[in-house]
Amino acid sequence: MEPKIFQNKSFLLEPKIMVREMIHDLWNCRHLGWTLAVRDIKAKYRSAWLGLAWAFLPPIATTLVFVVLQNQQMLKSEGMEVPYPIYTMVSIVLWQLFSESVVAPLQVVNGSRSLLSKILFPREALIVSAVVQVCFNFIIKLFLLFFVFAWWGILPTNGIIWLPLVLLALLALGILFGVLIVPIGVFYQDVIFSLSTVLMLLMFLTPVGYSIPSEGLLNEITQWNPMAILIQCGRELIFTGQSNAFIPMLAVGLITGFGLALGWVLYRATFPIAVERFSS
Repeated sequence: MEPKIFQNKSFLLEPKIMVREMIHDLWNCRHLGWTLAVRDIKAKYRSAWLGLAWAFLPPIATTLVFVVLQNQQMLKSEGMEVPYPIYTMVSIVLWQLFSESVVAPLQVVNGSRSLLSKILFPREALIVSAVVQVCFNFIIKLFLLFFVFAWWGILPTNGIIWLPLVLLALLALGILFGVLIVPIGVFYQDVIFSLSTVLMLLMFLTPVGYSIPSEGLLNEITQWNPMAILIQCGRELIFTGQSNAFIPMLAVGLITGFGLALGWVLYRATFPIAVERFSS
């Protein structure tokens, strides 16, 4: 490993050098990020009696809750091209890709406190680890979807070839929010305690288990909810092969990419302060 000389000088004053170092660190930490992810995944599921089943249970349980509410006519489900359970499960799997992406960066950072206080390594390795863990959980949920599709005898349309764009946007948007809350979350445990509640509220404000309303306050919220756009686009590409939300989805993806770049800079700028807090 080549030696580095640290100076009391903000890297923001030299943006070209900053970008070069960011890309360099991201590339060099890929193996470390993978190793950290494998370590955390093994530790997570090895200590659980049900093991990998915990990756299946959350979408199944959430789907059952929505199915019960829909059977009690508490949720509107008009205009759905497929049976309600599979419609809802697809939406929930897409939502959980986002929600796990929000939570993962802070979880990985908090889980690596002792490592950060003892060893100097590229801080991007923690984000790489978070991305790998989220993708691992999502791949497991894909097997659940394959089984559900086979059970109902439903085949995805050709529009599924565009689905990776939606998945990438969901992942990037979640990681963006996750990176932004890391500087606050490492200092205040309230962030960790409130995060699940906030995400649950956002899920109910997103048309995950109900049709997009045509009018009213919820319709206005949906119009400005990027998650509603991404989930709607993903569902329609799978079930109908085309989506009116495709162009808005691309716009959300581009804005998210720009925001992720800024969030990355903020993450690098504030992380040394967090490391000092861990060491104290």
